[in-house]
Amino acid sequence: MKSERLLDCLPAAPPCPSSGSTRMKRFFEKGFLRFIVLDLLAKKPSHGYEIIHDLENIFHGFYAPSPGSVYPILQLLENLGFAISDKHSGKKVYTITKAGNLYLAEHADIVQKLRRFTELKHDSLSRDLHEDLHATADEIRLLGQTFMQHAPNLNHEQLGHIRNIIRQATHEIKDVIGPPPNGGAT
Repeated sequence: MKSERLLDCLPAAPPCPSSGSTRMKRFFEKGFLRFIVLDLLAKKPSHGYEIIHDLENIFHGFYAPSPGSVYPILQLLENLGFAISDKHSGKKVYTITKAGNLYLAEHADIVQKLRRFTELKHDSLSRDLHEDLHATADEIRLLGQTFMQHAPNLNHEQLGHIRNIIRQATHEIKDVIGPPPNGGAT
């Protein structure tokens, strides 16, 4: 069966970020996002932009995947037989299949860890703290945008100086926030 061959090509699911057993280079490295997308489809059939919106809501606006990261995952899930799509009002709506539900069940430990990882309790954040988190995230995004706008014109000396500033800021931030929760690596 075609989906079985494709499934064999998938990398093994890595330990979840909340387990503390892996240093994350990227939050959704090596397939975390496919589990969350499939889990969203288990809740309700959705089109790509709904999934992007749902992911943004899950992460309270701190992460919003691009269509370029979501649509290939939807296509992969469809190719594997874990989802099917149908056109509704001109939009491709994806629905989880029995095989997709079975895949989630077979990886329930990973799905549960990802759910816990993504469950930032809205009620536990005061309005001021939530606004501060967003303002801080905005500053980090602005730094990235500023760097990328000027990167083509920077020389080695400037890049080294910027790298040192960022390294120092990272150390200072780690001093302020302390060790990661659950003893995870940073």
